[in-house]
Amino acid sequence: MKKVFSIMVVILLVASTISLSPKAVKAETSSEVEDNDSFSKANGLSLTASPYESGVFTAAVNGTIFNDSYYSDDYDYYRITLTNPGKLTIKITPKQDTNFQVVLYDSSQSRMEDWHTYFNDSTEPIELFSNGLKSGTYFIRVSHYEGNYDKVPYQLEVDFTPSENYEQEDNDSRSKANWIKTGTVYNGFGDSDYNEDYFAFTVDKNSEVKVNLSRSATERFQINLFDVSGNELEGWYTYYNDSTDLIEVIHTGLPQGTYYIKIDVYENDKYNIPYSFSVNVTANSAFETEPNHGESTADVITVGQQFSGVIGYDDDVDYYRVTIPTKMDLALYMSQSDSHRFGVSIYQQGSSYWYADDYSTEYGKSASAKVTNLSLNAGTYFIWIQGDEGSFNKVPYSFKLVERDTTPPAAPVVSTITDKSSVITGTAEANSTIIVRQGSTIIKTGKAGKDGKFSIGIPAKTGGTTLYVTAKDAEGNESLPAKIIVKDTTAPKAPSVNEVKDKDIKVTGKTEAYAKVTVKSGSTVIAQGTADKNGNYSLALKKSQKAGTVLTVSSQDKAGNTSVSTKVTVKDKTPPAIPTVNKVTVKSATVTGKTEPNATVYVKANNRVIGQAKAGKTGTYSVKIPKQKYKTTLYVYAKDTAGNIGSSRKVTVQK
Repeated sequence: MKKVFSIMVVILLVASTISLSPKAVKAETSSEVEDNDSFSKANGLSLTASPYESGVFTAAVNGTIFNDSYYSDDYDYYRITLTNPGKLTIKITPKQDTNFQVVLYDSSQSRMEDWHTYFNDSTEPIELFSNGLKSGTYFIRVSHYEGNYDKVPYQLEVDFTPSENYEQEDNDSRSKANWIKTGTVYNGFGDSDYNEDYFAFTVDKNSEVKVNLSRSATERFQINLFDVSGNELEGWYTYYNDSTDLIEVIHTGLPQGTYYIKIDVYENDKYNIPYSFSVNVTANSAFETEPNHGESTADVITVGQQFSGVIGYDDDVDYYRVTIPTKMDLALYMSQSDSHRFGVSIYQQGSSYWYADDYSTEYGKSASAKVTNLSLNAGTYFIWIQGDEGSFNKVPYSFKLVERDTTPPAAPVVSTITDKSSVITGTAEANSTIIVRQGSTIIKTGKAGKDGKFSIGIPAKTGGTTLYVTAKDAEGNESLPAKIIVKDTTAPKAPSVNEVKDKDIKVTGKTEAYAKVTVKSGSTVIAQGTADKNGNYSLALKKSQKAGTVLTVSSQDKAGNTSVSTKVTVKDKTPPAIPTVNKVTVKSATVTGKTEPNATVYVKANNRVIGQAKAGKTGTYSVKIPKQKYKTTLYVYAKDTAGNIGSSRKVTVQK
């Protein structure tokens, strides 16, 4: 529970039986004054500032327990009056053969604390207990507990720390709860003998509430949160830990009202265990308010409003109610956790949650990820959130229902793409996802900027390839596709050309499939045609071309890209005509006649070349030969510069 301490404006303690000296001087030890064996005869104690601790005031008294025939059951009473709340610590010197009992009483003489020492040979006072107390008068009684009781001396020491931030006993029920201020750290002491500490606080408006509690190496604390009627809203406990730092033990949302915090020890038989805690309240109208575990206590939300809550434990369930005024297309968004999954159920009022539509969040770190799309008719609906996977201990979440955009973006406007392009650019709906497909296969995706522009890297595509580009908005609506045909800007390679002879009436070779092939002689087109699907072509010539004629052959693809020309020279494949031969006699030392210009003329006799010579540019020739016998048969033939050999002329040597 929680309680808010009253703010005290008086800081110095002043009482007739206590004086708080502002000067840090060593506390003087007084002696008990008998007869002080009752409340009415109690000795008053005077406090002075501690020389060892700033802000602490102390008093010490030497006394003796007489348990003989005269002082039967000796009791020593002391009185202290506090004008401020604070922490009171009681110490006493132990004895090796005697145990003392020390009891603290309030002003009505009701017992508040009861402790005794254990046999110990220490000469210094040891702490028995500490208590947070309200301002007022208190009594301390020292008596024999066990062991030697014959004139046993003791030294009683009292330390007091004025502070409004300590519990103020007696606060062991809601009716006695200490009122506390939120945002302030308070201190208390836990005991295992059902000594529960209650604190009260108020929440002015719907708020997010966090309760922090310290830990102990020797004890576990339990803490519970109750509403004004005493209904438990939240509960948790700490684990053993050497650190006394505050940790969050309760995180919830509460509506306006009064609430209580209860703190007690949880596990061991321990006493006087110190603890610290705080209650922090942050006004938040968009935070769950407990209890909201059913339809009747469901928190009301609206479409478009982000709401937050906490799953406090594994079985915690939070209900929300939303009214849909007319049929709406909605989307449910919810935060993600990398260690937990939330379960979300949605059903219409009047139906059962057994017939609810159930969803689960995915693991992740997104502050808001879409869970599902919803199409709801007009009516009132409940949203039920709980833990789905993971161990839930104060796991926060946030969610919202938003009206969903069902209108797809316009088709993107895409810039020209060529077979040399490595990016695709254009404009589309701002922040939309751009999807590039080839056929039904997605080859690339990207994002349009807030200005709608996009630029997405793509692998180079062959000219003529068809791409489809769409835009998808945040709600998953996808546009119609923009159809883009990759522009062919790459010219075909220079065509290969087979040998062309001076007797050929066609030109053949290979180039790009379906390319248009043109053959020129000089600047004159002498043949034209189209390659087949394999790139082969065969173009008819109107007439054969003279040997030595240079032809140029080029290809042009369907996009109009023209290749580099391939040059080919018409090969001379026509042998020279049979040479003319003048009369040869037995006296002739040469053979003369006429043949193709520049041809080489050969003269054979008996299958052996007996002479050869090159004809002039006019074709005349003169071949030196040895003089031949009468009726020797000579064979004369010509070979042109292309290596073509003509037929022989048969000549008989005459007288």
